[in-house]
Amino acid sequence: AWAAPVLVGVASRDGAIDPAAQAAFRTGAQTPPAKANPAVLDKALSALERGEALYLELKLRPAERSLAAAFDGLIGAISSLDDAVPAVRAALLLVQVQLARGRRDQAEATVERALLNLPGFPAGGQPPPDVQPIIDSARGRLKSRLSASLTVSTTPTGAYVRVNGVPVGQSPVTVNALGPGPVRLTVQAGRRVISRKLVLKSGRAEARIYAGESTPAHTQLLAALTAGEPAAAYVAAAKLQTISGADAACAGLVVPQRGVYVLRLDGRGQRVLGAYRAPRPSRAEDWRALGRFCGARAPTNARPAEVNAILRLGAPAAPAPTPGKSNGMGWGLLAGSGAALAAGVYFGLSASDSADEYNSRGRSEDKSAAVRSAAIADTGYVISASLLAAAVYLLTN
Repeated sequence: AWAAPVLVGVASRDGAIDPAAQAAFRTGAQTPPAKANPAVLDKALSALERGEALYLELKLRPAERSLAAAFDGLIGAISSLDDAVPAVRAALLLVQVQLARGRRDQAEATVERALLNLPGFPAGGQPPPDVQPIIDSARGRLKSRLSASLTVSTTPTGAYVRVNGVPVGQSPVTVNALGPGPVRLTVQAGRRVISRKLVLKSGRAEARIYAGESTPAHTQLLAALTAGEPAAAYVAAAKLQTISGADAACAGLVVPQRGVYVLRLDGRGQRVLGAYRAPRPSRAEDWRALGRFCGARAPTNARPAEVNAILRLGAPAAPAPTPGKSNGMGWGLLAGSGAALAAGVYFGLSASDSADEYNSRGRSEDKSAAVRSAAIADTGYVISASLLAAAVYLLTN
């Protein structure tokens, strides 16, 4: 499943954000992917117009050249087209010319290419009777390659949906027999147009787009981020996830002395999905550029530890010892140090007594006892010193 994040807005911990900056940030997040070079599109559309005129004049060879150039240019830019109808028209005209010239193999190759790149081809055009059987035959041959399907749902429902510029209906809608690879999804709800690029794989995929207005949960998430309250932020993010069906809520957070972080918060898993750090923008265009990171798939140039520190996420740190109050481990180590010291003194005295016995009687067992007790005493002194150093550190820090 694939879901677009819910766009929230920008929160600031060092003062209010200009409403114009908020609007620019949201606009940037909803900006369609970069379009193809206008000159390339103009050239392709001119070639289509010229090829259509030559076809009507029955000048088939030059018509095929122009239509092939138009089809190549339009298919090459298909994932950035707002309207794919010209590409459909170029494909159908090119197939008719190729059939008229007896080039059936080329006509079948053109149809296959159109089926792989234009969802629902020949949607948006009306194939003549001699072309439809070629389309049906090619669709059968390509069944194993047209193995992806995409279900698009929006909140609210009823938005107009295009895939690679081809109108596919109102949400919720499922488009079958798609070729795996990059596609452009465009959703229009009223005057709002939201565009995303997806990479489809074989099998079913789902895109959920939030195209509604701001809700109280939007405001709650911004307020929680501003106050540095991660628990409240996650509650608000979870509400947004429930409302929209999206996987994440995307928001901007301005942090004093650090810059701006574009955050994607997962309301269900309660974790940061990704963050992008940037200097604080000074112009509306800068805010729009920053907002465009919401449309990407969790971009990051900020270390997770850095983001967690800013949001105070992750496991809470152990509380520092309160001055004047006891520290159980420190006092325990101090007691152990005393016990080790006492053991050292005891065995030191024993070593001294055994040495006196050896000097007066000369027995070898007294000498061995003195050496053994002295070694144990030295070990006790070392342990005592080590435990004392650790106890002092814990009790004074």
